[in-house]
Amino acid sequence: MAIFLLKRIAFTLAVSVGIIFFSFFGLEMAANSTRPIPSYDPRPPARLAARATAAYLRGLARGDLGLLTERTGAARCARRPSPPGWVRSTRAAWASSSRRSRWRP
Repeated sequence: MAIFLLKRIAFTLAVSVGIIFFSFFGLEMAANSTRPIPSYDPRPPARLAARATAAYLRGLARGDLGLLTERTGAARCARRPSPPGWVRSTRAAWASSSRRSRWRP
């Protein structure tokens, strides 16, 4: 039973690392397509994706899940922790509904 569970856990971890790698790889390939002369060689984006995956996993081991960046203006990029969009929308919905929360019979 323990071997079965270890195999399942190892498979889950391998698939998770694969998903992380291919996410970074896809982002690198997409960024490559907007360059003036795009390169169709997958090796440089794969190397960058491998480095990004390793860096993400090192941060994950420390409990760091990353940082969201918000683009403000044409060329500025403010790097500050920011909640994801669904958190902001949930907060806004809660704030707007709490103003109208007077129950009337």
